[in-house]
Amino acid sequence: MPYRADMNKKIYVDALDYAKNVADRMEAISTEEYFLRHDRNTKKIVEEEWALACYGKILYHPDRRIKILYRGNEPDGIPDVEIKVEGKQQFIENWDNITPIEITTVQFPESHLVRKDLGLTGSSAGQVSNFNDDIIKFIPEAINSLKKKYQNAYPKKSLSSRLCNCLFYI
Repeated sequence: MPYRADMNKKIYVDALDYAKNVADRMEAISTEEYFLRHDRNTKKIVEEEWALACYGKILYHPDRRIKILYRGNEPDGIPDVEIKVEGKQQFIENWDNITPIEITTVQFPESHLVRKDLGLTGSSAGQVSNFNDDIIKFIPEAINSLKKKYQNAYPKKSLSSRLCNCLFYI
């Protein structure tokens, strides 16, 4: 992977390029793997790299170019990430030449069980229903509800145009 630092080389990558690379790798992860995180690389992408990519994008600005060096697994005392700020804002905002960042997560005690349920059943409370089926069931109910609401409010010939306008905005 070109976006991870080699132990001997310090290659800083543009934050927007890094964010695109991480997003591409995130999209390649299956839903089940996203929640279960069996693979250590998946865990790192979801819990560390995605947060870093978003942070880099937030900081990025025409006069504040962000360069990222993501190390991944480093022993304690060595930061997970270094960022460099380039451009006029570096001096205006008084950024250091290199800013070390340690990435960490905070989760409640049973969060892994919730993720497991989400990955295996689609929900921590049960199976997820098909969203499209819900929409198909909802539309006739919405039309009937709108007919009842507007049946006496408008002349019959304009009722259908009112319903179409209302459904257009739903």
